[in-house]
Amino acid sequence: MATTDTLNYCYELLGNSTKYDECHKRNIIGRAYYHAFYEVRHHLEQRLLWPVTKTKCGAHEKVYSRLSGYPAGSTSEMIQKRAAEIKNRIQKLKRFRTTADYHLHLTISNKLINYILHESSQISEEISKL
Repeated sequence: MATTDTLNYCYELLGNSTKYDECHKRNIIGRAYYHAFYEVRHHLEQRLLWPVTKTKCGAHEKVYSRLSGYPAGSTSEMIQKRAAEIKNRIQKLKRFRTTADYHLHLTISNKLINYILHESSQISEEISKL
């Protein structure tokens, strides 16, 4: 499966209606987060080869730690800053995903869905430029 399939699936879901609107929206949020996560992980592990800097943590935190694992001597300040921004943005998406998964009393707006889809797409694009 290509990592882009996940984001395309989100847009397909967005275009479909269901009587389970809240479940549907929460599923889109989760899949959009995972699209960004898969993209970031792929680029860090396969292309950039930045090492894990934090090991006593979960799989997601290990990937985030790679965003601080750039070779300091050969990485420009601009790249370091962009990596830190991507780290903050993907962690924010994960908080949205966690909220959608565990805080069922909250209503998910279409505006939030559109923001998350856009942000997931942007993170994917930006990590590819590092």
